[in-house]
Amino acid sequence: MRILKNRLIKASAGTGKTFALATRMIRLMLLGVDPNHIVALTFSRAAAGEIFSRIAGRLADAATSEALAAAESAQVFQDADIELSTALHARTGGPVSRAAFANLLRKLIATQHASMIGTIDSFMTRMVQAFPLELGLQGSLSIMDEYRVEREKNAAMTALLNRVASTPEADLFFESFRQATFGKEGKSYGEKLAKFVATWHELLQDYPDAQAWGLPEVIWRGGEPFPIHDAPEHLAQRLTAEIRGDWVEAGREKTWDEFCDFVRTFNTALPAKASIQNVLNAFQPRATSIVISYNRKSLCFTGEKARLILQTVETLYGLILRARCQSTQGIYRLMAQIESTYAQNTRNRGLLTFDDIPRLIAGLDASVRQNIEYRFDGRFSHWALDEFQDTSHAQWAAVSNLVDEVIQSDDDERSIFIVGDMKQAIYGWRGGDVAIFENEVASGHYAMSDLNTTYRYCPQIADLVNRVFDGDKIEALLKPGARVAGQQWKRLWLPHASLQRDGFVHVERVPAPDKGSDEKPIDPYLKAACKHLLTVRPWERGLSAAILVRSNEHGKRFADALRRAGIPAVWEGESAICDTPVVWALLHVLQVAEHPGNTLAWQHVCATPLARTLFSHACSLSPELGAAELSRRVLEDVSRLGLPRTLRNMTEALAETGSDLFTKTRLDELLRAATQFTAGADAETTLTDFTAFVEAFV
Repeated sequence: MRILKNRLIKASAGTGKTFALATRMIRLMLLGVDPNHIVALTFSRAAAGEIFSRIAGRLADAATSEALAAAESAQVFQDADIELSTALHARTGGPVSRAAFANLLRKLIATQHASMIGTIDSFMTRMVQAFPLELGLQGSLSIMDEYRVEREKNAAMTALLNRVASTPEADLFFESFRQATFGKEGKSYGEKLAKFVATWHELLQDYPDAQAWGLPEVIWRGGEPFPIHDAPEHLAQRLTAEIRGDWVEAGREKTWDEFCDFVRTFNTALPAKASIQNVLNAFQPRATSIVISYNRKSLCFTGEKARLILQTVETLYGLILRARCQSTQGIYRLMAQIESTYAQNTRNRGLLTFDDIPRLIAGLDASVRQNIEYRFDGRFSHWALDEFQDTSHAQWAAVSNLVDEVIQSDDDERSIFIVGDMKQAIYGWRGGDVAIFENEVASGHYAMSDLNTTYRYCPQIADLVNRVFDGDKIEALLKPGARVAGQQWKRLWLPHASLQRDGFVHVERVPAPDKGSDEKPIDPYLKAACKHLLTVRPWERGLSAAILVRSNEHGKRFADALRRAGIPAVWEGESAICDTPVVWALLHVLQVAEHPGNTLAWQHVCATPLARTLFSHACSLSPELGAAELSRRVLEDVSRLGLPRTLRNMTEALAETGSDLFTKTRLDELLRAATQFTAGADAETTLTDFTAFVEAFV
């Protein structure tokens, strides 16, 4: 009988999963396992630090007195099955003493430098660092920050597009880009293009086989679904000659003429005009008749006329699919070249992203990978995987062989402990797939348990969660379109409970946006949040409140709206450093320094307190002379003092004008960003690049 069972816990939010994981590791240490033989992996550095801090904190508390040692000992033995409890008693001689906990703490601290309590990304980085040459990597490995990644990818994109600007592949690529971004708001052409390329480049890395890109014979084994019967211009001639008369009698010939003109000049785009959409919407595959309506006038066509209309629509759809396939193939050829340039100039030099690492491991030769896994398998005998519901297929592929070795072991020298909650899967955007967790749950390899009593939120919130996400309700809601998903949710759902003191819940249904006043979809939510917070006013009682949003853009909009309503608010998401005017003023100083002709940046600098302190002389001159003077002075300071010291001088000048605590915090973060930027700068780095770096700085 195994003492250390492989265990999987389904733990809802705030139910003590970190406590359970820490308890598992303390039990392992009490059974004689060295801390550096244990792997504990999660998804963020903060969470990894919390795991280590929780273990060290519990051991430190237990080492301070026999009373606290007895309390911790009781927690260690609580809920342990008979085999584990017996083994712990045999090893410790009964309740664990203060001295024993102190000894564990010393061992944990002494081996901290070699421990593997960290993120799954950091663990895979260690795997790659073990065999860089086999992966074709040169020099030391380093993980790039977001700014450097964007810069390297943009360099590869620019080099390629400059080289192939007039080729058919480039034409197809830019047409796809135009269609994908048409009508979208909020970003410049360059930003949209960079995001478009980044999206396709990621897809290429996940699916590098050319056979997966737009080959009709691969997509449709039985042939293309929509045959092309004739040239569109010929079909348009027939539609006019054979069917227009019917629409003349109905008084709708002009509308029909619009459709015929659309077919005659067809360019694979589908306008939203009713004259076109009404025909397309009336199409049914393999139909023998078609009913088309224009402004409450309907005509039913049968026989040859119906066949002509149906064949026309099939031809249009067939041409669209053919064009999309050709576009996809062209994009693949361009992305393959971008990838080749990027791999040669960036990745092969050891400059990596976290997403590169599982792909590199997956691409290893089988014998090389076995050597790596053998090396790691020999070192780590016990595994703990936290937030397992967010594991991606690439990450799981990198570690699953090592986990399988543990599962197949039938002794107590190895074990695995998994914690997760399928309801909290939030990393789908970066490839996380909750199905991996579901497969492990259904595998039969683990002793299973559930944690659904929370210590984090009040009973009223638990009741609301139960009402909204009740298994029967979700099953009924999903039954019409996602029956299997609804059944699965019902099977997995367990009611939530809370041990916290009473609180309150306020639920409000916001109205639809007022189209007459050009409201955006988010605006009613902004109004509701401001109204509610102005009623409750938590800041006047020394309380803080959090607003969870779906995107960085929404977060910035909320922060701006709250501040305009007189509510103290800080946006804590990505690029938070740029949410104060002082930071933008300093960035504009640097932009003027590098580009004195930047009129907007110059005018902003002249409107700030810097115009009355550091740059009073420059701002007193004409715009042309003043910008040149500021540029000369700032560039000289950066050359002589470095960027961090130059910015510090500016922030000290601003401090004399009076700054609140929030602004001071942001200025400190700006100086920290300048230090990191300078450390990673090279001969091609410019001051303008610093703005992009700050926008990506977290």
